[in-house]
Amino acid sequence: MPDALDAIVVHALAKNRDDRYQDASAFRADLQAARLGMPISAAARRSLARVDSPGAATPADARGATAQPIAAPGVGEQHTSTLDIPRDLERPRSRRGFFVALTLLVAALAVLGVVGKMYLDSRPARVSLPAVLDEPYETAKARLELLGFDVAKTTEASRTVAEDLVVRQDPAGNTEQREGSLVTLTISTGPAATRVPNLTGKSLSTAQKILSDAGLNLGRVERIDSRLQKSGRVVSSEPAAFADAHEGDTVDLTIASGRIDLPDLVGKTEDQARDLLNSLGLIVSRTSEISDESEGTVIRQEPLPGKIEVGATVSIVVARSRPVTETTTITTTPSTSESSSSDSSSSSDGGGLTSPPATPRTQPSDATHPAVIASGAGLVSGGLAWVLLVGIPRRRRPARRH
Repeated sequence: MPDALDAIVVHALAKNRDDRYQDASAFRADLQAARLGMPISAAARRSLARVDSPGAATPADARGATAQPIAAPGVGEQHTSTLDIPRDLERPRSRRGFFVALTLLVAALAVLGVVGKMYLDSRPARVSLPAVLDEPYETAKARLELLGFDVAKTTEASRTVAEDLVVRQDPAGNTEQREGSLVTLTISTGPAATRVPNLTGKSLSTAQKILSDAGLNLGRVERIDSRLQKSGRVVSSEPAAFADAHEGDTVDLTIASGRIDLPDLVGKTEDQARDLLNSLGLIVSRTSEISDESEGTVIRQEPLPGKIEVGATVSIVVARSRPVTETTTITTTPSTSESSSSDSSSSSDGGGLTSPPATPRTQPSDATHPAVIASGAGLVSGGLAWVLLVGIPRRRRPARRH
């Protein structure tokens, strides 16, 4: 038995009632102090100290010696002798002590029983704590309070537990707990709010890791032809970047295939073809050749229309017109006055001077041979020389009449 409880029992059973507890409140205070491990009253400790003191009287000391001096009558003097007391005369006293001790023992046991019952009654009862995980908060709270528990509530976001359900409890369920103790329930507020990260230009593996860190799941992946990104890079997402979302939501991605459709450029002008290729992120290589098509029109391309890698080079051939060679012919025709003057001069002089031979007329020609050009130039030069030699015809004086 603990010393504190032993002292309380001894103090309660003190022979002198002034040495006992004077009221029930003092008795209860010492019992509660003993249960909680706190110091008991000084009076109880003194009672225990008196019982444990080595100077306490023993039953043998209380009975005293077995021989008593007896005085006998005589003259002038007293004689002392020893009288042995028969043991039969001591038995009643021994029985009386036995009954006293037995009575004290029974009383002590009775007090001990009362004290023990009071001690046990003062301790709170232990109750089985049920598990209330995944239950609605109000349902779980009602169950616990019905069993005598106090309930406290906290909240946290959860990707796996629906809103308003119990995520966690402390202490854990299916354990023995003191009645009236506190049970803390953690309630789900649902998935936490987040935003869709910007994944444009990221590789598929990098985009998947970024989504996982944000609490989002990768959904459908679609490959498309796009000039905006290299092969295997993210072109766009659904929901779009920076859109509101919740943890656990799914994000679909569009990935660039690295190829695009090259259109047919034949028949387009050079400017149209260049604008179209530049918009597709392609490099333009240009050559030209003589063609009957309109000048500046694309007459051929390489590669042909179809799938092509992003950033590839496309060669276009542009038509140019044939060169045109012009031939200039100068024709000199004598005037009417010069012809008449020449005729009159010829008739009057009787064939003195003869008119130069007529210059033949030439027609424009498309011939481009150097010999033809040189021949035309010679004719022009000859005509000019003849004009210079002949000069301007002078008026002849009229003949005098006799």
